[in-house]
Amino acid sequence: MLAGRRFREVRMSGLAVIWLVAEGVIFALWAVQMFRVLFRIRRDLAAETGAMFPGPVATLRGFGWFLRRPEYRRDRRVLGGLTLAMMAMIAGSMAVLPAG
Repeated sequence: MLAGRRFREVRMSGLAVIWLVAEGVIFALWAVQMFRVLFRIRRDLAAETGAMFPGPVATLRGFGWFLRRPEYRRDRRVLGGLTLAMMAMIAGSMAVLPAG
């Protein structure tokens, strides 16, 4: 069906390629950090409750720990910084990447 149609070739600039790669790297770092935080919260909850898989109420308590406890401060800062970097990259892509 599509064999007879002609498609316009789209080329990206070197800057656009570098930008997309940087976005991908930041997203991958963000995802790794997010999973580290979630697994740490689960581990701490399991240690406190004795349950391997704490329920929803305990999970909400764990999220509260993440927001308040000093031992999570570094995790909060890293995750917040990566989130801001990711948002800045997404906003900046409007200026760097070709439209259309």
